[in-house]
Amino acid sequence: MPDENPSQTPMPAAPIAEGAPRAPAGETAGPAGGDRVPDGSSATATPDGASPAGAASGPEAPPIPAPGPDPAVAPASGASGATEPKPARDRPWNWFGEVRLALVFLTILPIRLRPQDMSFGVSHAVRAFPIAGIPVGAAAALAYAAADLAGLAPMISALLAVAAAAIMSGGLHEDGLADTADGLGGGRTREQRLAIMRDSRIGAFGALALILAIGLRVNVIGNLGVTADAVSALIGAAIASRTAMATVMFLLPPARNDGLSHAAGIPDRSRTADSVMIGVLLTALALAYVAEPVTILAAMCGTAAGAVLPALAARVRLGGQTGDVLGAVQQCAEIGFLLVFIANP
Repeated sequence: MPDENPSQTPMPAAPIAEGAPRAPAGETAGPAGGDRVPDGSSATATPDGASPAGAASGPEAPPIPAPGPDPAVAPASGASGATEPKPARDRPWNWFGEVRLALVFLTILPIRLRPQDMSFGVSHAVRAFPIAGIPVGAAAALAYAAADLAGLAPMISALLAVAAAAIMSGGLHEDGLADTADGLGGGRTREQRLAIMRDSRIGAFGALALILAIGLRVNVIGNLGVTADAVSALIGAAIASRTAMATVMFLLPPARNDGLSHAAGIPDRSRTADSVMIGVLLTALALAYVAEPVTILAAMCGTAAGAVLPALAARVRLGGQTGDVLGAVQQCAEIGFLLVFIANP
């Protein structure tokens, strides 16, 4: 009888308890096969075959959650039962989330965002920017109408209207105008200008810009004469100027690798087009009672002209737009709207 080599003698297989799960056919035991371990996690080999760092000793690392579904797509059933991505913009309930996000971003209204509202950036909500202008314009119009009914002078009523709009927006755009003026007016290099814009202190250029902007708005509104004209102009200007903000966000890249504008992202072409169409429609509705179609069109052109000035300056001097630049765009666009509106009664 030939000698048996113990190393060649097959070892008996370990008995498998009844009811225990069996590994699928074709899989091998060990880390590379993803064996189940007592805590229910799966051990995985690194690309070079070494064990993951910290697997043998040290505290257990927290599990990394599996990536969820892309919030930009939603499942849609096809004819064969398979799911196909459906753009989130086609889902009607996303509109409410975008409106809430735009109102939180552009006003001080106490609106609570839902978890699904945080699944996309501010750039996805640009088509709701014109809608966010409605409460701002309404607050200004209400302040003007109340002051006018109280018998106050038109200039005082206009000043109260401008103050109400600034309060409703949290002074966000006025602050952006002042910072942009300081940055564009000072600094020899792009980096110096961006650093100046982040300085919380206001400089001479910023102070002059605020004085001119507020003075122009107050004088135009105070000289409109008829209360209905002033109310309509305040609402229309608030809507149109925030539409201009969305357009500049699309046309100019962020000037920084951080900050508010970079975090907001760049809107896509379709949402920007939606924003323009909604803004034009809402502005026309706001002015329909007091203005002719030619005047409405001219006011919209004035909005565009006002927005182009700070946008071009930012493109040349800063290389793009920031949150402060967007605030300056809103202020200049509103001034352009009001100047053309009063020039075309």
